[in-house]
Amino acid sequence: LALIVLEFGDMIFHSSVQGLSNRFKIYSTIAVVLFSAFILHDTQLLKKRSTLVTNDVNYPSESMSLFLDMVNLFTNISNIN
Repeated sequence: LALIVLEFGDMIFHSSVQGLSNRFKIYSTIAVVLFSAFILHDTQLLKKRSTLVTNDVNYPSESMSLFLDMVNLFTNISNIN
């Protein structure tokens, strides 16, 4: 949510196009760190829920969340270069 607010504010209040690529790299770097943390969190959550004996684990949903975190991570890594 913070990245969306930052990019929206940048679209409204940006002063020049020269610094746009640098700001885009900064946003992508922040997103890489953020989605890396999401991957770590989702993996730990999946491991913890798999050791429990309850039947409330929704593996397709958990796997989709982990997959989308990876897609976002690699998308932002490709945007840095």
